[in-house]
Amino acid sequence: MNVGEILDAPATTALKSAKQVGLDWNGLAAVSAKLLPDAQIWNLFRIAVADLNISLCLHHVSRRSRDELTISAPELDAFVTQASAILRPNDRRRLTITFDDGYEDAWHYIMTRAPRFPSVEWLLFVCPTKIEQQTGFRWDLDVDDESARDIVHENQRADLRSVVQLHDAHLATIAQCRLLQLFENVHLGNHTNCHFRATSLTPEQVSTELMQSRADFERLFGRERHFAFPFGGYGVDFDESHVDILRQAGDSVIWSTVGRPHLAEQRRPGAVLPRFAVDGRWSASQIAFWIALRCVHARARGLVPLCPASLRTLDQEAEEVSYFKNGVSNAICG
Repeated sequence: MNVGEILDAPATTALKSAKQVGLDWNGLAAVSAKLLPDAQIWNLFRIAVADLNISLCLHHVSRRSRDELTISAPELDAFVTQASAILRPNDRRRLTITFDDGYEDAWHYIMTRAPRFPSVEWLLFVCPTKIEQQTGFRWDLDVDDESARDIVHENQRADLRSVVQLHDAHLATIAQCRLLQLFENVHLGNHTNCHFRATSLTPEQVSTELMQSRADFERLFGRERHFAFPFGGYGVDFDESHVDILRQAGDSVIWSTVGRPHLAEQRRPGAVLPRFAVDGRWSASQIAFWIALRCVHARARGLVPLCPASLRTLDQEAEEVSYFKNGVSNAICG
């Protein structure tokens, strides 16, 4: 069976209206993957994904779950090994593994796996001021903190400065992040300074936060080429007005957590791209089955860009990334 046959199958017709009937993708994937042999699941993944690009979003790599986006290293290894063998790059890498927030365990995983999986693109999204000042996140306090969103004083809070001492809350340092820039297949991205939902801030606060974090990121790590909105839900956590601010300031690739694949030609500077926010409690085969289902659903409904944009060509982007990385390497090693 090929992609065309999948799209013409009766089951796919039903998937076109899955959102309207409230299909529980997570439950379907979790149960179905346990009933199928791994070989059959990965064959379905190969057929369903075909020419699509797949990007994953995670927070931690740890055996101790901090949240649903925490996955164990062996399970992520198993997924990346299988998926990277299927999603072989042509002129571009087709599998991207991203980590939000800049935790040290994620940094360590990328450092050790980037050389092992050179066909995979790795992204670490960091909050520049938090990395620089080693200031943690509200959720690591393990309390509900709904106090005012203060973009000026958030990272000066004593409790957030101390929470990074907890084992699972360690953040990567500036020096550690700069080491990642030596890898050809690794990139750093901006995740704002305070990690507030853009929709929870006033227009003035949003503009200040986006522009100041961009300036801080570029002061620490060089040109901002990737940006991920905190929480990442398009229409919920950020909207088109926030995307417009970023596009007016530069041509970063903008990442969301809309769970679907994208086409290679949709990845252009200024584009808003989707990512699969992965449930790290699942096995590699469950993750693969869930992504395969989402890919079939996306094909059936049409792979429409989130916010169409085309600012520059991919070839220009690639040339400048290569130039920048050579400059970083010379600066550090020279």
